[in-house]
This record gives sequence, structure tokens and C-alpha cells, in this order.
Amino acid sequence: MGGGYKAHFQNGRTGVYFFFILSGFGLTYSLIQKNMVGKSILGGKTLCLLSLYQYAKEKTRKIYKPYMISIFLCVPITLYQAVLLHGIKVGAIRTVSKVIFVPFLIQSATGLNGFSHAFNGVCWFLSTLFILYMAYPLLNKINGLIWKRKRTIFLMIIFIIIFNEVWHAILRQIERSTPFDALSYESPYFRIICFTLGILICDIRYHVGKIKYANIIEFFVLTNSVLWWMVRNAFTLSQIGLADAELKELIDMLLMALCIFVFSYESGLVSRVLRSKIFVLLGDSAMFIFLYHSVFIGNIVPISEVMHLGGKMKTIVCLAVITVGTAVSVLIYNKMGVLIAHSRDKLSS
Repeated sequence: MGGGYKAHFQNGRTGVYFFFILSGFGLTYSLIQKNMVGKSILGGKTLCLLSLYQYAKEKTRKIYKPYMISIFLCVPITLYQAVLLHGIKVGAIRTVSKVIFVPFLIQSATGLNGFSHAFNGVCWFLSTLFILYMAYPLLNKINGLIWKRKRTIFLMIIFIIIFNEVWHAILRQIERSTPFDALSYESPYFRIICFTLGILICDIRYHVGKIKYANIIEFFVLTNSVLWWMVRNAFTLSQIGLADAELKELIDMLLMALCIFVFSYESGLVSRVLRSKIFVLLGDSAMFIFLYHSVFIGNIVPISEVMHLGGKMKTIVCLAVITVGTAVSVLIYNKMGVLIAHSRDKLSS
């Protein structure tokens, strides 16, 4: 779609930082409200690998069926491509092995791109989140020791920021020298840092009752976040002697943490706008849309090549399918929410 799109709009990295920080923040915020920080959140179950897995399974229950549907939709084109590359026997074996593995949502733990991105390329996201959910009961226990100690929390945030850079460099080196090629971006071994930062940011929010000048601060943070997202890929920091990727990702992390902290108070004009029905619907549908946009793109590109679509026609078809697909995804997700709520009401009555 051209250099302009890649320079200003094709940038998911900032959003990835936002989501994983928000995930840690959201879980902790809920526990603070329930006075459960530091306590067992496993419903009376003994802390073990099985109970942690069951906890994560419950947390992802709502999105699990759409996840499996997205995988199923991608199996035919994945099998077709695997057979073309490796032949019928090897291609079928590789595809079946992934079909067996991905329902358990632990594929990103392998650190291997072929498994982390199996079928639906963005499902590493949900797999990594699932594994972080498994780790959360342990992180909550640890957080119970520090969450009321403001100075300790600030020191931990500084440590996390520094460790993020060091650990990122280590994981990238491992990727260069071993078969493990999916560690420094999509793996839970790296994203646990963002997740933990979200927990600590929520702890800080507990200590800061209100923010002054909410309207101005919200507008400033939102404007800078959008501007950064749009210009992030348009320039290279290495031109002025700085490590481009590392510094940009550091800015991603810090800016998204600030954004989550400021907007968690919901006290400014921007927050009131974001609470409107359309934004709430888009927010609720975000993961669903995220899962399926990759399905559309992943199937469109190979099919367009088989049909010999090129140039503007390929772009038009892609845009049309993505637009219609996104709209349909939102409608289906909204309908699913109504049906789930209705079924719960019937069970409770």
C-alpha cells in the first residue's frame, strides 16, 4: 500500500506494549478493588501448574472460541502453502503437528516462530497473554509484599526499565545464535516485563489519589501518543548516533505506561469521549478484530496470487475485505456478547 502507509500507519509495536502493560494493570486494579492483592486468587485450589493453567483458561474463556475459529479458517491455506514448500508428506505432518499443539495456547512458550505464529500469525499474542495469566497468581503474591511501599515500587519501576533493555539485548543475541527465533518480541519471556510494569503502575495509582489539570494532561498524553505512533517508523534515530530499535521500544514502553496511568483516572474530557458507546464497543471488540484481520490478510494474499491479482486491484480487494471483515467481526462480537449475557441470565434465574 505504499511507503506512506508503512512509514506512518503500519506500526503495531506501540500497541503491543500498550496491551501487555494494560493487561497487568487491569488485573491488579481489579484485585485492589476486591482487597485481594497478595492473596490467593485460585479459588481455593492448591498452587500448582494445573491450577495456574485453569486460572489462565478461565481468563481467556470469552475469546477462546473465536481464537479456535480463526485457527480453523487458516488451516486450508497453511496446508496448501506447506505442501508447496515441503511436499505432501512433510507438509501434512508439519501442519497436523501445529493443529495438535495450538489449542492449548502455549505455542509462544516454544520461542520458535513456526509455532508461535502458526496458522493465524497474530495468535502468538493470545498465547503469550495466556502464559502471563498463568504467571499472574505468583506475581500477585510477590506484589502483595511491596504494593503499599511507594519508594520500593518506584525503585522496581526503574529496575524494570533498565532490565528491559538488557534482557531484550540478551534475547536478540540468543535469536541470532540459536534456532529460537521468536524470543525478543512475541515471547512471554520478554513480554512479562511489560506485564509486570503494568502491575507496578497500578500500585502507583493506588498511592496517587487524583491528578490535577486532567483535561490538559489527557489531551497532551493522547496527542503525543498518536503523534509518536504516526512518526515512529518515519525516521531513524541511528542517524544521530543512537540505537534505533532499542530506543524506540523504550519510548513505546514509557509512553504507553504513562498513557495507561493518566487515563485510568477517567477524569478528563478525552476520557468522557472515550466512554461513548461506539468507543466502548470498539474496545470490547478489539481482540476479536485483531484475531480476524490477520485471517483475512493471510488468506487474501495467497488467493490473490493464485488469481493473478496485482497492483491496484490487489490493494482494492484487500481493503474491501478488511473493511467488511472488520465490520462483520464487530457485529458478530456484539451479538455474541448479547447471547452470552442472555444465557447467563437464564441460568441464574
